[in-house]
Amino acid sequence: MSELAEPLRRVLGETGYFGPDGRPAASTVTICNGDEPRRGTLNPDVRWRHANLNVYFKFAESPPAPEVVGTWQREVWNEGSVPLLWIVEPSQTKLYNGFAMPQISRRPVRSRLGTYRHETAATLAPPSSHHHDLSDLNSRAGRLSMETGRFWHEERRVNRKHAVDTKLLRDIALLETDLRGDGLSTECAQGLIGRSIFAQYLVDRDIITKQKLRREYHTDSLPGVLEKRSDAERLFRWLSDRFNGDMFPSAGVVPAIEHLRHVAAFLRGEVTGQGSLFPYQFDLIPVELISAIYEQFVHSVDGCETNPQADGVYYTPLAAVSLILDQVMEGISGHETVLDITCGSGVFLVEALRRLVRARAGSGKPTRKIIREVLYRQIFGVDISSAAIQVAAFSLYLAALELDPAPRQARSVKFNPLVDKTLLVGDAHDIDSTPAGRAALRTAKGRRRFDLIVGNPPFTEGRDRGNAVRTDSPQPRADRSLIFAQRARDFSHEETRFGLILRATPFFSRGTGQDAAQDLVRSVSPVTIVNLSSCSSWLFRRANVPVVVVAARCRSQQSARQMTLVQASWSPAGRAGHQFDITSGDVSKLNLASWKRNADLFKAAFLGTYNDLLLLDRLRTDHRMLDSQLGGIGSSFREGLKLGTSGSAKAVDLQDLPYWQSEDIGPFHLRPDVEPFTHPVAERPRKREIYK
Repeated sequence: MSELAEPLRRVLGETGYFGPDGRPAASTVTICNGDEPRRGTLNPDVRWRHANLNVYFKFAESPPAPEVVGTWQREVWNEGSVPLLWIVEPSQTKLYNGFAMPQISRRPVRSRLGTYRHETAATLAPPSSHHHDLSDLNSRAGRLSMETGRFWHEERRVNRKHAVDTKLLRDIALLETDLRGDGLSTECAQGLIGRSIFAQYLVDRDIITKQKLRREYHTDSLPGVLEKRSDAERLFRWLSDRFNGDMFPSAGVVPAIEHLRHVAAFLRGEVTGQGSLFPYQFDLIPVELISAIYEQFVHSVDGCETNPQADGVYYTPLAAVSLILDQVMEGISGHETVLDITCGSGVFLVEALRRLVRARAGSGKPTRKIIREVLYRQIFGVDISSAAIQVAAFSLYLAALELDPAPRQARSVKFNPLVDKTLLVGDAHDIDSTPAGRAALRTAKGRRRFDLIVGNPPFTEGRDRGNAVRTDSPQPRADRSLIFAQRARDFSHEETRFGLILRATPFFSRGTGQDAAQDLVRSVSPVTIVNLSSCSSWLFRRANVPVVVVAARCRSQQSARQMTLVQASWSPAGRAGHQFDITSGDVSKLNLASWKRNADLFKAAFLGTYNDLLLLDRLRTDHRMLDSQLGGIGSSFREGLKLGTSGSAKAVDLQDLPYWQSEDIGPFHLRPDVEPFTHPVAERPRKREIYK
């Protein structure tokens, strides 16, 4: 174990991150030994990691210069997953907001959340002075506060609406709007943005060195290259030749100089209002966020352009990706194959690549051979959009570079093509009948079977899929996410693990939608279903529909006859920090046979109590349903009166019939002193006979 400074150990002990023995108090706390490759100048001594968030602890023997702290805060902001940076000095600890926008001066004063004196310093302070001590720090941001979510309830300044993902996608939306307003087509504007961001990534990673820029273009920055059209054209051509994989986007025609200058201004920070300080460091920004640029582009192409001022971004959030892959990839060997049949920009595939590589490498560092084997042989994706597949390839290449032990070597940037090999363009429902699909998804023994199937299928209702319709399963009417889930089963074997984000409506509703949901659950059991409907407001704002996660066959000890149901409730921690608030009281069990017999039990198991389940089951068992009761007197369920607001049909045949309105009807009770129907007209009065 690395030697840590005594003041740091003491602060971590007082705030619950270390135990009485001076060691990490939980698996969420790690002493950084320098084993993990890091970029930037900040090398934290200790890290707390919970779900998709990190908190960094850094010891400084003497107070670091404000410019140094400003650089560190800028670096953690670009990482996008670090809400807090602790700088521990011998006599005090300073807490910084990792989601706060970096300042032009790189002075971090505005992002400082507080200063907490250690006990010896506090006792020396004058009695009249106002100060915070370690007990205040523990109450505010100690391990208990962070892991229970209390921190997010009380600290409103740390919020993802200021984080790098929100800021970057808003700025790209503004840049694209400017380019299109200057006469550039949508396709050319997006292509130029994509190429420029990729080039900036390579500059930040020092794969395109400043020496090369000075030697060949007489500048030391990418904006300088873009100021001259011939230089930009030459650089983009070199990138296309150097990177022989499926790089996003294709070289294309270099636009006019005024368009290049828009992008140069963006890279300098002039578009973002940051003056000469460009806040983005693409060597630190998560690859998943770069791939999310595609999601931004899709919305502008579809005519639903993201409002740059809107509060939120629209892509599969990393919190949902982590939630699913934590379940599906637990205990993997690293040799599993992964399929996403609606992969989009590849956010699931990128994280799956990382986890497979780490699993295969074990306790050692991954070699380029391992990285390339996983990339070329174990990661598969399908999407109907060729642009999406190009971005998925781009994202996977960047992730492979990120993992590469020597990314600056010439061989590190030479990739085999992925498009039409393992990343396929086409409709998932008949992709294995195309030439590329047959080569990738069929073997001598028939259809290829995958070990892990993950994804976020489209939620929207769609038209009949033709050959997509299965004849052996109940068909959800127009619910595309379930149709894609049914299709995914075609590529599974008996032990395939599933992790899918699906529309929640069929699971909670009656009819063919729920029949299809029950059929899916039965066929892939044992299953855990996580209800994210309460979190949809911050998870999938664009979709505006409730969602569930279906995680199947992830735990061998789970009974195939019983579902595990998890209710993720809304909380400030979710909205501000993109975390799920789940306690033991949010977990319940439900037998598949009980759900099949009584559909109401599904919702009750999530939102009710055990007594509610017993009551509903007894009602269903001991009493006939209303449709059965009506059948016993020669009637049936029929759609009755619709009074409407613009009624024009005569309703005289209904005069004097007892007339209950909604306020007259309660649970197991009808108001006895009912008034007769007296309206002369109605929108749809129906025939009198159906009310007998």
